[in-house]
Amino acid sequence: MAYVYADGQSIQQILLQEGLARVAYVFVPNTRHLDSFEEAEAIARQAELNIWQYEKYVTNRGFDKTKVNEVKTHEPKTNEKCLIKGNISRENKKIYHIPSGKYYEQTKPEKWFCTQQQAIDAGFKKSGE
Repeated sequence: MAYVYADGQSIQQILLQEGLARVAYVFVPNTRHLDSFEEAEAIARQAELNIWQYEKYVTNRGFDKTKVNEVKTHEPKTNEKCLIKGNISRENKKIYHIPSGKYYEQTKPEKWFCTQQQAIDAGFKKSGE
């Protein structure tokens, strides 16, 4: 087991937050980051991101490709807990908007975040409105 970092960010954490991986095959003594990994997975699962958008696709033995019978549009999902909108501009600037922000309603998000810290950890800066 290796913990991989790029620019100070955990690659495992990012993959889990984006719903591109699941927590699996974790054995003692490699449990140092298990709690934060499970929390990141739970947030992605609740927001139905990527692998979590298909019911029963993720199993305890891997993935069941027969459960993916249609291609869903890449429309970011939200829920009552994940209301922070992450926007990536044409200039590749990452800005996040909170519900009370001036441009929140008109912003079309590429990503949703449940906390401001999650947005910051993903490289987004708060809108300066």
